Amino acid sequence: MTGSLSIEFRRVTATVTPAGGAVTLEKSPDGTTWTPLPTSAGTTGAATAKLSGLAGGTWRIRGISAQTETASAPSAMEVTLVVEDYKSAGAKYLAIVAKPNKAIDKLNSLLDANASLTSLKEQVAVLSADMTQEAKDFRAYTGWPRAVAPVIEELAKASVVDADYFHLMSQVRSIDEWNQQQAEANANSDSEGAAAARARDLLGLPKRDLHP
Repeated sequence: MTGSLSIEFRRVTATVTPAGGAVTLEKSPDGTTWTPLPTSAGTTGAATAKLSGLAGGTWRIRGISAQTETASAPSAMEVTLVVEDYKSAGAKYLAIVAKPNKAIDKLNSLLDANASLTSLKEQVAVLSADMTQEAKDFRAYTGWPRAVAPVIEELAKASVVDADYFHLMSQVRSIDEWNQQQAEANANSDSEGAAAARARDLLGLPKRDLHP
């Protein structure tokens, strides 16, 4: 494809030289699966499409020119577009932390009610599994804005550490051992809580007193 492929604010344009060949535009989130973009003026050597509704993440946009008398075969030109959707990222963040947050709230309720050691151990085992999944979900989502992604990685690492801690808590054999483990944990800095506060601030989410 001889010509150009350019992206301006919410709009992509492809032009072909010489003019006259049909031009189409497509989008792909992975470079493998392509879907067409609604275009205008696609048969005069140029095509323009609005870019809207793209989820956060890295997208590939390509313009394809059809075979003509002067082009022996179809050809394509490709550009990469990074979409930073803070609203979608914020919604994803809340969805990821919802389950571990609920598990922590339940654990706090059990502690306030002086629940049995068995009940506490059962709940921290649940929490350990939820924190492990939280770390996986943080890392699996590819739509984090660039300013937020490093903080999310901090959260993922901290979630793994917390998951290990809660697993150990689920293995204690006495209330004295439970209290000792908890005292040691409280003596350490709350790195995950601090990272969560930064992530929420960057994503424009309300603050939360409890983790995260």
